Amino acid sequence: MTGLRPQTIGVYDLPTHFRLATDEMTAQDPQRGDVVTLSQHFKNNGYLAQGLGKIYHIGHGNIDDKASWSVPSWRPKGPSYVLDANLKNIVPDSKGRKRGPATESADVSDETYGDGKIALETIERIAEAKKNPQQPFFIATG
Repeated sequence: MTGLRPQTIGVYDLPTHFRLATDEMTAQDPQRGDVVTLSQHFKNNGYLAQGLGKIYHIGHGNIDDKASWSVPSWRPKGPSYVLDANLKNIVPDSKGRKRGPATESADVSDETYGDGKIALETIERIAEAKKNPQQPFFIATG
């Protein structure tokens, strides 16, 4: 969401939070300045900026980027799997994180899974934003 190349911000992997990397680079070269994300730019210019779902790679100890949003970002709660066979096959990886099959496609309603919940929440947020046409908005959905 920064539009910058890895070489510019010093991030070459998923565990490194881009703010921490750019803070270190700015300390070395003050000309770089602070990194501004797309959503942060909108927020700084009067937009209601909202993040729904997985926008940044949250995990590996990373947290969301609060500077990018007008309100806290939202992620759905609930299971990743509903099929008994998949629920029984969740095992920890070498770092102790629970892992299961990469995908699942049970014959259930869309909102059973996270993507369906995110889609519904996005629709609700757009409907709410339409009630205030004077307030521009930006919604990142992932």
